[in-house]
Amino acid sequence: MYVDSASGKFEVKFNYYTLYLYELEFDGRDLIKDVYGDGSAIVTDDGVSFNIAAVNWTAITKALWAGAKCANPRLPRYAEWAAQDNGIPLFDVAGEVVAEINKELFRFGVAAVSE
Repeated sequence: MYVDSASGKFEVKFNYYTLYLYELEFDGRDLIKDVYGDGSAIVTDDGVSFNIAAVNWTAITKALWAGAKCANPRLPRYAEWAAQDNGIPLFDVAGEVVAEINKELFRFGVAAVSE
């Protein structure tokens, strides 16, 4: 996925390496537990909905950073990246981040193949 920011578009990738980067950067924290742990992100057949008051918005920004870092290893550490005036519309991007995590990590809609 690509995200528009004040400095231009940047790529975000969610895969198993993203989980590892998140864990390394955030003292062993787990991206999945942080993003989904409080039940604020609800996945349905129609997409993703949020209990806005319960969303861990910091976890969403951390997940976004980890996905961007996965796509671009030269990206600075989270604190430096977050301190930049990036102009990312967090409210708009939050659903996209969760949807992309669902698609790439959980593979919703993709049947497991056994041989």
